[in-house]
Amino acid sequence: MEDRRKFRRVGVRLPSVFSVGEAWQTASTKNLSEEGVMSCLPEPLPIGTPVQFKIFFPEAHSIFAVTTAGSVVWVDRSEASGGVLHGIEWSAASIHRGDRQFLKTFVARTGKIA
Repeated sequence: MEDRRKFRRVGVRLPSVFSVGEAWQTASTKNLSEEGVMSCLPEPLPIGTPVQFKIFFPEAHSIFAVTTAGSVVWVDRSEASGGVLHGIEWSAASIHRGDRQFLKTFVARTGKIA
């Protein structure tokens, strides 16, 4: 089966938080690309919902966070435990150029393709 994705995705479980308004809630990543994330959220969100995201990356002796915004592009309600899977696509203007480069490098050096 041919993978027609525009950007490479890697399977990673990283802590993250998201916000649909003022309050931040816990989430976790399942896979990641430089253009978006598959994340497990506690409740289903409607497609098109704008979402703020912070993803935390352990780097050496510190933690680096990428902050971005995007929107829900798909929802998979079949996830039985731990929440509901969501596909979030970053909006191009929401991610700092340095953070985009960090994601691109992180994805390239992470071997487990999702």
